[in-house]
Amino acid sequence: MRWSFATGPDRCVATASGDHSVVRVTVVRNGSVALSLGYPPPAVRQLKPGTRAGLSFSGPSGHWSVQGQANAQRGISASSPPDEVSLGRILLLLGGGSLDAAAAPKLKLPPLQVGPAGPEGQAWFDCARAQMI
Repeated sequence: MRWSFATGPDRCVATASGDHSVVRVTVVRNGSVALSLGYPPPAVRQLKPGTRAGLSFSGPSGHWSVQGQANAQRGISASSPPDEVSLGRILLLLGGGSLDAAAAPKLKLPPLQVGPAGPEGQAWFDCARAQMI
């Protein structure tokens, strides 16, 4: 997956995409931190909006997990408050690793392999941190 970044005065968006899958982190000033995963249609055909989903990340710098839910776009999303814990999760994600979603006992979604975001990711992280201050 390749990273792209967008920054603005009230929002910072980091997107890793590839192979018809996408991972997006959106940080909104005085708002929330949103993480969304989009999968190719065959992988999420049975995913019903509102279904609870656990998201877990594991990379060389650490791991984390959050609760999310299936969304109307046939993906999975989670949100968290703009705090130090959220910043830590973002930083680990930008370092690269595997993002896995468990949405239902019989629905096995493939883990998404996210590469390191590099220097552009560090510049974006500075934007994300500024939105939370």
